[in-house]
Amino acid sequence: MVLSRLSSLSNSERAAKIEKTILPDGVVLSILTDMGLGKTIQAISTILYLKENEFVTKRVVIVVPTSLINNWESELEKFAPSLGFFSYYGLKRTLEESDILITTYDIVRRDLDKLKKEKIDCLIIDEAQKIKNPNTETSKAIKSIKAKYKIALSGTPVENNLSELWSIFDFALPKYLKTLKDFQKNYAKDIEI
Repeated sequence: MVLSRLSSLSNSERAAKIEKTILPDGVVLSILTDMGLGKTIQAISTILYLKENEFVTKRVVIVVPTSLINNWESELEKFAPSLGFFSYYGLKRTLEESDILITTYDIVRRDLDKLKKEKIDCLIIDEAQKIKNPNTETSKAIKSIKAKYKIALSGTPVENNLSELWSIFDFALPKYLKTLKDFQKNYAKDIEI
């Protein structure tokens, strides 16, 4: 399920729209809007909703570029003070007990075996275009993590070609757009020059 243009709604309208999309057996939420329109806050609102309604009882993992770790920490402190979190990053990183684990794409790739042993209910990837190439080790690592809920955030879901969008959907809804070859044949070839 793709929710777009949520940024134009008020907080209560946004929460109501998100609430209607959450199903007890899991949902995928892809927020693909322009940069600077509040995707982080929308994701935090969704986490709070899932936690408060006990759809999420295990860990939430948020994967971000290194440059966004501080931003996520700040936004979580401000908008979700009831949730515990820690950043799994750096040379002396250790896993801690907490509601939310924030980490980076590189760390997921390096510590994949350790992270796959974690009980994860919700996996959020920020700047989802980081997995635009489905053949990279990072993209394969992210897609191999099992979670009941998957959320992809991106202000630029397509930078060069439509296969990048396919790769994000392949994370959120595997096989929804069939294989990359099928997608390119059925959609991309008629649109791309």
